[in-house]
Amino acid sequence: MTQSAVVVPELLLNNLECVNITGLQGNNDEDNLVGYILENATGLNHLYILVYVDNVVEDEDARVGKEFKFCKDCFRLPIKSSTARVVFSGQYVRATNATATSHNEIVLRLSQFVTQTSS
Repeated sequence: MTQSAVVVPELLLNNLECVNITGLQGNNDEDNLVGYILENATGLNHLYILVYVDNVVEDEDARVGKEFKFCKDCFRLPIKSSTARVVFSGQYVRATNATATSHNEIVLRLSQFVTQTSS
């Protein structure tokens, strides 16, 4: 997180059950935010991450790559809550920690999605 980030009180984090974050673009600050929530929200049941890599990244392959990297990074973060279900949804990548148990499964789901949309 940046130096000016506001720290959320522990009492509030412990009572969070569902967090819905929309409009993320996959930058480092956002990765830090997701990591902070996952590492500190002990009562978390659901974390929904909705990503939209805007058209500033002109090449579609680059947008797919950026979204995929952000997804991988999110699923590599430690999760404090044993009941947390993380749902990642973007234009090209959709995965949950219940189904994306490995890098290979995220790749498989990505390739299936790209094949479906290009048909």
